[in-house]
Amino acid sequence: MTSALLILIIDERHDEAFGCEQLRKAGYCVVHARGAAAALSLIEQDEPDLIVTVDRVGREFVRSLEDTRALLDCPLIMIGEHDSRQSSRFPTKFLLKPVAGAQLLLEIRNLGVTPAQHPETD
Repeated sequence: MTSALLILIIDERHDEAFGCEQLRKAGYCVVHARGAAAALSLIEQDEPDLIVTVDRVGREFVRSLEDTRALLDCPLIMIGEHDSRQSSRFPTKFLLKPVAGAQLLLEIRNLGVTPAQHPETD
């Protein structure tokens, strides 16, 4: 059996922000962290296929990666009001707020992070 691809969303707000439910309906497994420390712990434990960071807490997470000279084995999408990719090697894509769930889903698919198709059985 194939497991769903895992998306880690790092955001201060409730985990239903930024289309989490839409991502789940599209076949992704979504986990949520409200801060950099929680996100780093989840990354070690779950090894996500994609990370989405939002606003200030997202920038703090990226800074913590830079401070520890960590490696990241998956794409990272930053969402915010100001594009801060120039100062970091980690973000793969930046989306300017506001971002609808459908737009986020499209960008995720454009990065090639698509849920596995489960074979139909009789």
